[in-house]
Amino acid sequence: MTKDVTTAVCRRCKRRWNISRLRKVPLSGYICPECADAERRQQQALERRTAKKIAVACAMAFVAVLLTMWARAQAVAWRGNTAWGGEALVPVYVIAAWPVWRTLRDWARSCREDLHI
Repeated sequence: MTKDVTTAVCRRCKRRWNISRLRKVPLSGYICPECADAERRQQQALERRTAKKIAVACAMAFVAVLLTMWARAQAVAWRGNTAWGGEALVPVYVIAAWPVWRTLRDWARSCREDLHI
């Protein structure tokens, strides 16, 4: 009777695993299912964070366009002419809100850590 399994050592966790003798182990070394799942979960979390950042940036751009259109209509009604004024800076304000928000969030987080809340 032939032996259908062989052992391989995971290059990450250094544990010994039984694998099929027909399995091709790459030259870089064997990675066990647990370590492969952990790596995949980390990659998926990174992709989710990236997608969330893109969604927030798109939402902010949409809000900037809507605010600019609204401010333009209000300015034209107030002034009576179609000259551009401060309403042209609304997209800049919305874009500048991102780093300001992150700074305030980090500041609040550090205050909570300092006060042990």
